[in-house]
Amino acid sequence: MEKERIEKVYTKEEDIWIIPRHMGYKDRKMAKWQGFILSDHADMVLETEQKRKKDVVPKEKQSLETVSSLLKEAYLTKQKILVQMDFIENGLYPEDLTGFVVGTRGKHIYLQTKTEFMVTELACIRHVQLDTRKKWFKEDKYS
Repeated sequence: MEKERIEKVYTKEEDIWIIPRHMGYKDRKMAKWQGFILSDHADMVLETEQKRKKDVVPKEKQSLETVSSLLKEAYLTKQKILVQMDFIENGLYPEDLTGFVVGTRGKHIYLQTKTEFMVTELACIRHVQLDTRKKWFKEDKYS
């Protein structure tokens, strides 16, 4: 009996795969490296799903005069506010912004949230509410 010659046939589908070690990446712990990529991707997918599932209930649309007076009060008393913007992303209203009014210029409002400094137009604000939530901890000179 004669041995069969086995030849590998390459298809276009195989050309799509990008394999790091074929592209010049040299690492003796390749399996570990691929595990990190998989876990990071799984975390990213989970975070995206949680953001998408978070349903924000639209609050009552306030008049410009009401929004202006609440923003002025929050600015003068240095009180934290909750702001719902008046636009829809992917069929839902975005989460409320929580922060402080740090200034105004014309029709623009400057807000300082926990993570960023934002500028928005007064007409883009749907609802403003003064944050009256009680703190669950006792303040001291360090907080």
